[in-house]
Amino acid sequence: MKKLYLFFLFITAIGFSQPIVVNTTTHTVPQLVEDVLIDSPCALVSNISWSSGATLGTRTGIGYFTNTNPNFPISAGVVMNTGALTNVPGPNTTTLGDGAWPGDNQLFNYIQALGIDPGLTDYNDATIIEFDFMPLTDQMSFNFLFASEEYGTFQCNYSDAFAFFLTDVTTGTVTNLALVPGTSTPVSVITVRDNANNAGCSSENIAYFGAFNGGANAAGAAINFNGQTVLMTAASTVTPNNPYHIKLVVADRNDSAYNSAVFIEAGSFNVGVADLSYPVGIGVETDDMTEANGLAMCPGDTRLLDSNLDPADYNFIWTLDTNVIVGATGPTLLVSQPGTYCLQASNISGASCTQSDCIVVEYLPGITINQNPPDLYSCTNNFNLTDNNLAVLGALSPSDYDVLFYLSAQDAIDNTGQISSNFTATQAVTTIYVRVENFAIPCPAFTQFDVIVNSALPTATISGTTTIPSGTTTVITFTGTPNAVVTYNVDGGPNQTITLDASGNASITTPALTVNSTYNLVSVNSGCVVTLSGSAVVTVFTGPTASVTANTICSGNTGTVTFTGTPNAVVTYTVDGGANQTITLDAAGQYVLTTPVLTANSTYTLVSVFDGT
Repeated sequence: MKKLYLFFLFITAIGFSQPIVVNTTTHTVPQLVEDVLIDSPCALVSNISWSSGATLGTRTGIGYFTNTNPNFPISAGVVMNTGALTNVPGPNTTTLGDGAWPGDNQLFNYIQALGIDPGLTDYNDATIIEFDFMPLTDQMSFNFLFASEEYGTFQCNYSDAFAFFLTDVTTGTVTNLALVPGTSTPVSVITVRDNANNAGCSSENIAYFGAFNGGANAAGAAINFNGQTVLMTAASTVTPNNPYHIKLVVADRNDSAYNSAVFIEAGSFNVGVADLSYPVGIGVETDDMTEANGLAMCPGDTRLLDSNLDPADYNFIWTLDTNVIVGATGPTLLVSQPGTYCLQASNISGASCTQSDCIVVEYLPGITINQNPPDLYSCTNNFNLTDNNLAVLGALSPSDYDVLFYLSAQDAIDNTGQISSNFTATQAVTTIYVRVENFAIPCPAFTQFDVIVNSALPTATISGTTTIPSGTTTVITFTGTPNAVVTYNVDGGPNQTITLDASGNASITTPALTVNSTYNLVSVNSGCVVTLSGSAVVTVFTGPTASVTANTICSGNTGTVTFTGTPNAVVTYTVDGGANQTITLDAAGQYVLTTPVLTANSTYTLVSVFDGT
């Protein structure tokens, strides 16, 4: 079971200068190891032993501490001092040098063998905690901070020493874990220092020096030591279920003056704990993937939860919102939806115990855009990608969103390598990846479309110029690039379209026309648009006209029949249904015909009129 170390920070005028609080009564040393440092129900710890002032007839240097001062990076843990524990809390107003008990031979032999301290004669005031443990995973680690009175005046060539000796009981191999990260150099005052505090020597591994508590900083210091490192991690690869021994030791160099201490963070000594966090890692706290923690996911995102436990040693049961996830029996789980994920891990090869951990996963709201925007076509290599913005955004307002363009999906995700909207294509088909952002919505949206460059421009022609009688129809024919869309209008009216077939042909039949009509080409589109000119003119003619009138006469007399119509037209007529006869109208459009002597009614009937065309 994980313990939460809760401390309330009361904000007052001196709230940021509170010293740490130490005590030796709330925890025995075994409790400090099992309940404070390790704090795991499955940890296999035994043979705990310790040595400090209390075991040697003086005040102890081992104890529990808590902290609310933000200038000190550990809120709770175990402190090991080369002097009395009661002198550890700040402010840094006295010189610590109150040990006066023996040193440690293993530490002395280790430093001597390295040859890094030629002036070393012995160690004094050694404070030691050691125990056996059996790790449940292939990694073990803990967080620590080193502090010393040697910082400042004596930081150039005089350093107390400490070490974390890890021994593989099976092989006998001994390793010191208290090293400057990425090196084989032990952490000490002379290997981690800032020459701003003593110009007599150079800075060393300055990135790991945390704070100087002298001068103006003394009154607000959380601890009564001149300087301190940053919080560091001691770690090692180990063999699960293999016995190990660890010895934590700190001692004064050559005398009992100018004490040093090691502070170890509560709960950080990890020997195999189910800890679901993101990114993958081993730690005390579980980082819920929530919006408040800055770890909530965007729609479509997945993340891998890792228990950091060896599948050879555990059986796993995963749940989502208390429901068992069928088929999820491994040490990892790919998360793709919100909820509370929990893991129950039962050890099957070492300790017979079950541990569990949970993590909350939240998803942020996303942006809904068109996932299938149309492709862009161009007749040349140059055109504007923003022509597709409205199609990409769909119902979204262009004034509220940024539409960005990239040449790879990963670039769009990473927001790197953005390309200009005035894009120059270098190939016939280029896929454009789109990222849509709104600063009020943390999650961008993604889509894509192709840019297609046509090497041959589409063409189209129109035919069908003709003359037709009024009230009749005719056919207009379009010919050009197969499958192209031709835009045209009639007499300059609204644009209309027709699609050419696979052979490049299409036609329309006009309505019955009574006036002249012109069919005009506007453009042709086969992906890119080409403006066109060309027309088919339909001329409508009404034809010549003719009429006939006659007078009434008495029997035995002649009469007159008057033909009227188109000037110079030839009129065909019949008399009483007889053979066709013709007359030609004069320039005034008249012709007067005298009948023979008639003794009975006679009918003159028009047959046709012809104007020569």
